[in-house]
Amino acid sequence: MTKGARVLLASMPFGPLLSPSIALGLLSAALTRDGVDNRSRYFTIEFARRIGLERYVAVSEGNPRSHMLVGEWLFRDALFGTSDKDAIDGYYQLLASQGCFDDGPNAGRGHWKSLEAFARDAEAIRNQVECFLDEATVEVLEFEPTIVGFTSVFQQHVASLALAQRIKAADRSVTVVFGGANCEDVMGRELVRQFPQVDFVVSGEGDAAFPALVRALRAGEPAEIPGVFHRSSPEAVGPAATITDLDALPLPAYDDYFRQWADAFPRTEGQSIPFETSRGCWWGAKHHCTFCGLNGTTMAFRSKSAGRAMRELEFLASSHPDYSVSVVDNILDMRFFEDFIPALAALEKPVTLFYEVKANLTKAQVRALRDANIIEIQPGIESLHDSVLRLMKKGVSALQNLQLLKWCAELGVRPHWNLIWGFPRENPGAYEEMTRLVPQIRHLEAPAYYSPIRLDRFSPNFKEPRQNGLRDVKPFESYDIVYGSLSEAARRNLAYYFQFQYSSPQDVESYSAPLRAALGEWQRNQHEYAFFFVDKGDRIVLFDLRQLDPRILALDSVHAEIYRFCDSAKSADQITAAFATADMPEKTVREDLDRLVREGALLASQGRYLSLAVRAGTYSPSAEVRQRLLEYFRKNGEGNKEDELSLPLREFKSVAPEYAS
Repeated sequence: MTKGARVLLASMPFGPLLSPSIALGLLSAALTRDGVDNRSRYFTIEFARRIGLERYVAVSEGNPRSHMLVGEWLFRDALFGTSDKDAIDGYYQLLASQGCFDDGPNAGRGHWKSLEAFARDAEAIRNQVECFLDEATVEVLEFEPTIVGFTSVFQQHVASLALAQRIKAADRSVTVVFGGANCEDVMGRELVRQFPQVDFVVSGEGDAAFPALVRALRAGEPAEIPGVFHRSSPEAVGPAATITDLDALPLPAYDDYFRQWADAFPRTEGQSIPFETSRGCWWGAKHHCTFCGLNGTTMAFRSKSAGRAMRELEFLASSHPDYSVSVVDNILDMRFFEDFIPALAALEKPVTLFYEVKANLTKAQVRALRDANIIEIQPGIESLHDSVLRLMKKGVSALQNLQLLKWCAELGVRPHWNLIWGFPRENPGAYEEMTRLVPQIRHLEAPAYYSPIRLDRFSPNFKEPRQNGLRDVKPFESYDIVYGSLSEAARRNLAYYFQFQYSSPQDVESYSAPLRAALGEWQRNQHEYAFFFVDKGDRIVLFDLRQLDPRILALDSVHAEIYRFCDSAKSADQITAAFATADMPEKTVREDLDRLVREGALLASQGRYLSLAVRAGTYSPSAEVRQRLLEYFRKNGEGNKEDELSLPLREFKSVAPEYAS
């Protein structure tokens, strides 16, 4: 290969559409730094232009969910050269059997309401595939690349293989390289074994491996590089090097994406710029959550320095000022509270960020996030029962999860969280308790999604199924349809999503049904619920709208102090030590705690107490809640000045006078 090597980096359907690929951005910048002529081509954008944005987003982000491999199935015939009506009908039956067209909590964007609607759109999309691939092949070859690199994540494996097949048929001198999450470890080895159009596969982090491969190919040297599988030798020379110094990475290059988007579409709601400040997971490195398949071979946690992270953020925000920034980290580096987060808070032009965090944040840390304009977080809550959280190895308690939800409501930070059930050996009674809990906490943010556990490659449940109470593990049925021409062993090695049986029978569907119903009602009606308090110093007034009829509860000075004290979960011993006196002995304090629990003002769990009402201030009730309160006051009348009702009405006016005229 000559020194004039040219590299085309490709992102194929149905990869992410509304943001550029951070992998391509980093690799393009690294190649440019090495003096290699390169271009990133987002065929995702071109295919979306052909089939329409709504259809594309429905496949990539909607329901059916990712384990159904809809995007892969749509390109299947183009890769394998077959079209079988019975196979198509079989796939439709599989989708229907999985409840993919139920209008449930996990419907996602562009959700299809029926199998018939999906089938019509699927046929329209499939009719565009061959022409799209033919034109993409011509475009690739016109660039005259010596290397074509495909990033393969989520549902873009089959489309990438189909285009690679056509490139090789037209020009066998082009070297085809695959990388990305779909290529990690055994999945990458099987990929290079099964598909002759693939010359090399980069497994794991490609920041060092891919540029090294390009250098070796340019020099005509043997490409024996750690983390790289070759078609003639599917075993890599050791694992890919993980990047330990993230500060040494180049600034990602996203200009190709934005140019191509501008040629195809106007700016669209939801577009964002990927931004990375860390890799791996510091919690997973200690205690890998049993269901998590992320960071398969790259769990070790590494992060950028605060200075480098700020320089990169300012570069991205100034380069693309009209777009939001999306942090791709798996978990927030807790050291950032010392430097990076204060630096964010000090920015003259604030940048709004989203971060994944652990749920054991303190209130001061939540406030610091808010002040730094990190106003959306994903705290990885996943359950509201201690026994299930222990099975998950989450390292937090249910009360910690709830106090975080409460503090987020108070401080104006929106938590995106999920609830998962169906863990092996879980106690069905935990779901009865969570069902009874929901009416007490439905003034807080409802889960964005709720679903049964999924078995992902690289998770502890997958690696040690027998020890974790699972048996009969096999790839999800969708792999049989998409890769049906390959052997069972090959399909297993290519798969990321798996199905299973429990070692001991569990009637998960039955015991989770009441909780699912309660979560659905919470999700649909959460704006009608509230439980907040006004703090007047010498007293606290609680406004409880978690049920049909509003309730008002006034706490005197001592009980107000107890309530404030339980803003974070406290044990009975801590509470009595702080408040028991000669006039208010320990027995009385404990009796008062029990009364507040019966009133629903406090939540008791494992000998600890947490106040549930949200402090009014930054938090303000929704319009629906204000209307309910006004109707309540109109119905009951303001009353005599000595009437108990007059105080709450005055307090309500002090919180939201514009709604209480």
